[in-house]
Amino acid sequence: MESLLCKVCNSTTQSKYGLNNITIYKCANCGHYYSLHPIISDDIYTKEYFNEKHKNWFAHPDTKLFDFIVDHITARCSYDVRILDVGCGNGNLLRYLKLKGFTNLFGLDLYDNKIPGITFYNEKIEDFICNQKYEVIVTVMTIEHIDNVQQFFKKIRDLSTPNTILIINTIDSSSLIYGLAKYLKYLGIETLFKRLYDVHHLNHFSEKSLKYLCQANGFKIEKLLKKNYPLKSIDLSPKILIIMVAFLNLMSTLFNKEISQVLFLSNCVSPNSTGKKS
Repeated sequence: MESLLCKVCNSTTQSKYGLNNITIYKCANCGHYYSLHPIISDDIYTKEYFNEKHKNWFAHPDTKLFDFIVDHITARCSYDVRILDVGCGNGNLLRYLKLKGFTNLFGLDLYDNKIPGITFYNEKIEDFICNQKYEVIVTVMTIEHIDNVQQFFKKIRDLSTPNTILIINTIDSSSLIYGLAKYLKYLGIETLFKRLYDVHHLNHFSEKSLKYLCQANGFKIEKLLKKNYPLKSIDLSPKILIIMVAFLNLMSTLFNKEISQVLFLSNCVSPNSTGKKS
């Protein structure tokens, strides 16, 4: 089997699955999965991606998650704290933060947003050049779309103050639904597997690999939240699939194997440090 180096811990990985033109690799050291595609292009992030393909996701934001984020920020910061949402999509989180009284809000995404009272930068984080530092950086369901996660974290560090709070939300490849998808693929049923390993998902973090990446880049873990998506935000049909997901949500909650993981972190090295462990 072909071997490459893990994007998270730099250990040797081996190809684990094939899916159409996608090759999926797994790291035996940190448990990280990542996907390689023949072509990785930003062209997939069109208005159709936001308004049609994932219309329920953007039309029905996860306000319970937003409340957790608000509570975490307000316990540590004032309402004029500078907050940057990396991969802000259509700005749902920033709208919510504005509604809650936060006044210095910034969003970064390829999606062209215009919301009064919020500053948006219409570009990729890899190309983002900014002299301003942010006391809070939030990234919700974005890092799994990033090819070079080490470069991503370098940018996060460049935008951080010595006391920056970092909040990362992504899918969890050690969740129950991922395990079920692999089992069904073994049986020849690939629908769920294709959904999770869609072309725009380049990295699939386990709880272990996400923690490793954050700590290796100089952030201290304050707490971990595991949760499932709201059913109304999931773009699935027919209705039977929604019922199946509802059952999976129940079972995953019982076994602490929810699909979504949220890490609340604090900066523990100076902004000029690489954050890498020796």
